[in-house]
Amino acid sequence: MAFLQGYHGGVQILAKALPAPRPWRGPAQPEVFPSSRWMHSVRSSRAPPRRRAFERGRLAPDLRPRRAAVIAGLILAYAWYYVCRYSLTYAGPALVQQQRLDLRKLGLILSAGQIAIGLSKVLTSVFTVDLPASRCLVMGLLLTGACNVAAAFLPACWLTLTLAVLWSFNGLFQGFGSPSCARVISAWCLPKERGLFWSIWNCSNNLGGALAPIVVSIGLALSAGHWRGSLLLAGLSAMPVALAVAGLVREAPPDRLDGRAEARVELQAPVAAAGDLTGSELLLKGCLGEPGLVQLALANFFIFGVRAALMNWLAFHLFDGSTKAAAPYLSAFEFGGLLGSVFSGSLSDRWWQARGDEAPLTGSRIQVAVAAVTFILLPAALLLACLDRAPKLHFAAMFAGGFGLYVAQALSALCGLESVSARAAGVSQGLLGWAAYTGAAAAGLPLGWLIQGPFGWKAWRLSLALGSALISVLLLPLWRLPSYEQRARKVRPRQPRLPNMSELMAKVQNHCRCNLVNCNSAPLGDSNSIKP
Repeated sequence: MAFLQGYHGGVQILAKALPAPRPWRGPAQPEVFPSSRWMHSVRSSRAPPRRRAFERGRLAPDLRPRRAAVIAGLILAYAWYYVCRYSLTYAGPALVQQQRLDLRKLGLILSAGQIAIGLSKVLTSVFTVDLPASRCLVMGLLLTGACNVAAAFLPACWLTLTLAVLWSFNGLFQGFGSPSCARVISAWCLPKERGLFWSIWNCSNNLGGALAPIVVSIGLALSAGHWRGSLLLAGLSAMPVALAVAGLVREAPPDRLDGRAEARVELQAPVAAAGDLTGSELLLKGCLGEPGLVQLALANFFIFGVRAALMNWLAFHLFDGSTKAAAPYLSAFEFGGLLGSVFSGSLSDRWWQARGDEAPLTGSRIQVAVAAVTFILLPAALLLACLDRAPKLHFAAMFAGGFGLYVAQALSALCGLESVSARAAGVSQGLLGWAAYTGAAAAGLPLGWLIQGPFGWKAWRLSLALGSALISVLLLPLWRLPSYEQRARKVRPRQPRLPNMSELMAKVQNHCRCNLVNCNSAPLGDSNSIKP
């Protein structure tokens, strides 16, 4: 019994000396990850550190199919904007023949719509800056379709006046298209891949231009050749398309990216400086006050002016007004433009990534545009202006001119998008769109007046060559222009700089030298006088 008591006391002493045992929790259960996330974590752990800043923030893999659906919805929506815009243009011959309209009256109706489109691109982008872009896109498509349907039921009396007024409203509603698409693309696409998706969306211009005569022809066939049937079909077809776009397009991706804190900052443009500005203030300060926007607007004026001069007057200059003879050349121009639109964005993306993250983003895209205009568009324009009878050379020149011109058109609009904040993206596209349609209008009646005047076709040749050269001259000063995000990143407060090893060693030596001096000057036995 005494032995047990002594053993128990020794155990108590040993237990007090040892640390308390931890409670038993059982074997840890391994965390179960989905296969895709586990493989992504393994790849990210083995991947080398990324060097370029804009490659760090990537859209999550499960959101990329959703982005593809959004881009498809934008392409479908803007293509049908084109169908409702050019329905009356392709139904014009039937309208003139059945209603016995003068060509000048038809030109007045179409010009009213074009002028309204240029003004609406600025007005709608300013007034809808705080509205959801996806809803504005769908609402504009429904309204422009309603204008086409209403035009199909106009009475024959006062047809010119009522159709001009209604087509002006159609032009106003057309302004909801490109600014809304620009805002959605800016929210869904990162800077390093924005050029690719912008060029893909820009193909909707060519798609809409190809679908418009098909829809009008089907409408004429269903209505026994009447012009009202084509407008009615174009307007009614916009309704299901708008419903499909409403289901596909989303305003912005969810706030969920691949586990990097910098990704959210890089996906969304810095908007702190423009967050409290109204629509008109965004136009004046957020767009016109930003560097490069005025030059881009002027360049867009001449880009669309040269394009309209080629499309409107080539048949009269080379083929004596024969539309049938000029059709292959105009098709070559559009086909070259389609290739230019497709390759412009990805080419500018790769050029900027090859130069590194310190290179100016907007300037890199401008360099590609200047190269396309200087070495492709300008020689083609000079060839068309100088040679009168060279069909094969004219065909090649039209193809090359379309390629170079559409590269400049796509990249100038993209540079305007990236030169402003995300909130002012739609306003910038409205400003550039207004300049573009003003240039197209200048290549219509004013250029026609100069051609019929004492200058003759020399005015057309001079405007073609001089306009192509002025595009390069206006874009050249923007060669090193950084984007809005790059400029905003440079003005952020810098982190405190850490001292290097030589500075640390110098501070340690000075501290030790001061301690030695204090120790030598202190009297023996006086320990309080020694300072640490």
